Amino acid sequence: MPSRRSREQRGAGAGEGVAVVLAPSDRADVAGAAVSCGLRPARGRATVIALWDPSVRPTAATVTATAAARRSRERAASCGLDAQAAGRVVRVLLPSDDAQAVAAIERLVAVGDGDPVVVVLAGAWGAPFLPLLERSAVVRADGSPATVAACAGMLARHGIEVVPVPVPTGPVARMLLRCGWTGRAQVRRPAVGEDGQALLLVLLALLVALILAAALGAVASAMGGREERQRTVDLAALAAADRMRADWPARAGVPATISVARFRARAADAARRSATANGLDDVEVRFPDTTDDDAGPLTVRVRAAGSTTVAGVALSQSVAATAELSPPAASLADAADGAEYHGRLARRDGKPMRPDVASAFDRMKAAAHRDGRTLVVVSGFRSNAEQARLFAANPNPRMVAPPGRSNHRLGIALDLGPSASYGWLAANGRRFGFTKPMSWEPWHWEYRPNPGSALEAGAPKRVGTGGTIPPWVPAAYRDAIRGASIRYSISAALLSAQLRQESGFDPRSVSSAGAEGIAQFMPGTAAAVGLRDPFDPRASIHAQARLMSGLLRRFGSVQLALAAYNAGEGAVARCNCIPPYPETRHYVAVIIAMMRGYDPSGGFADALAIRLVG
Repeated sequence: MPSRRSREQRGAGAGEGVAVVLAPSDRADVAGAAVSCGLRPARGRATVIALWDPSVRPTAATVTATAAARRSRERAASCGLDAQAAGRVVRVLLPSDDAQAVAAIERLVAVGDGDPVVVVLAGAWGAPFLPLLERSAVVRADGSPATVAACAGMLARHGIEVVPVPVPTGPVARMLLRCGWTGRAQVRRPAVGEDGQALLLVLLALLVALILAAALGAVASAMGGREERQRTVDLAALAAADRMRADWPARAGVPATISVARFRARAADAARRSATANGLDDVEVRFPDTTDDDAGPLTVRVRAAGSTTVAGVALSQSVAATAELSPPAASLADAADGAEYHGRLARRDGKPMRPDVASAFDRMKAAAHRDGRTLVVVSGFRSNAEQARLFAANPNPRMVAPPGRSNHRLGIALDLGPSASYGWLAANGRRFGFTKPMSWEPWHWEYRPNPGSALEAGAPKRVGTGGTIPPWVPAAYRDAIRGASIRYSISAALLSAQLRQESGFDPRSVSSAGAEGIAQFMPGTAAAVGLRDPFDPRASIHAQARLMSGLLRRFGSVQLALAAYNAGEGAVARCNCIPPYPETRHYVAVIIAMMRGYDPSGGFADALAIRLVG
């Protein structure tokens, strides 16, 4: 059996720099502070006490904090958490939801720069915290010997050792009282059994949660057939989408050689044949696009109804799957294969990143310093494995990108702080090649210089004899396109494809909606970009390049810039994606296809990718 000293050392530092404490609500602060005093952080570091207790409200600290504690408080605040600093200790309140609290703990450890973290669990916490306890291996429990023994018995089946919280020392008590975090009654060590009932209630709540999980597992086992049905409708939806992708060139071509009704019927037939081949005869096929487009739907949904009876209770076995066609990711930053950066890494503030990103950050940090601002790197390069752990703790794609999709894996993404610098970053980040892809994350920036390059969109380095200008561009406009491309640092193939799609290179074209000229500017848009005569092809081409250059800088992706041009910047900014409008997805797909070298008078094979989205 390990000695008491070795157990204490393990309890203080296990679990990726996290010490876990179990305590009743009225003793949470005391227990956390008592454990934190034994951690003895290195010079220049602070201890973070992360408190999970839904009944606790923020309490302002009333004493002076060290510089290290203030820095740690800013890092916690950059994660969106309420934090106060006092002395060398930072007190952080975690979200009341179990899963969100676990995700917040992961973020605290990731941004902590080596600060030890004490997680105090109070209240009726549940199963989402078990992986955290298992990684810690040793946890501390506050209470009588009987209470600690009950904790040990409950958690032993998970391989978790339980040791008691040390008795609060004089410095701990004084720090708590000066901070206003607790009163003298809480600092007093309770008599044996005084707080046992409170912590036993916590353990009983955990036991109920585990029993409930076991019951749900029994129901899931009884409905094992539902998983097989789900796989069948998934395959049916993918079969329908594959048929749509094969038929799409016949709809998108000019002229179309297949009707919309025929387009839908062939996709529905493919779904039903796939379902029948996998043992499911009765499926419903729908095309749920909210708006239609002349080129046909791009989303298909397959549903199969059904039910089963478990213990006399009828349970639904209805399953459904939705597949969509969308323009394929064309840039490395949007790569769907999950590839990650394997080259040399530089470090800034202890965080890894690509060397060119580090150089750009140095320039930006120096400019911020001249303006009286401080920039700190909170997070840099993250491997797919590290991203998978974060996503498992908080599987919300809006908050944490799934593994293989986060641009942290490419070494180009930085999470920056403190929050006081967000305004400066928003005003100046793009000057240094950084873009902010998610409007709801003011701390997240990505280094993407020259986002409109031809190579990013997958275009060949040379097409015909005109550099990146495709051979189907009329000779009268080649010089204007080449000049605009050089002046605004965007792809000539991109400009060419847009002009072909907008007007067919007709400088006198006027649409039924009132769009005018070779680039089809609406009067208001023409005025906004300073275009006086939309029927002047050279001026219109330069205005088009200027507009697209701005969209590329804002969104950092050819696809998103094209979607913003077609559907509006607001629609793209709200989701940082191609909006689910068939017209917009068709538009982006056709432009990307032409940029990749397809002749617009021929087919667009493989211009759309299939994704199972629901």
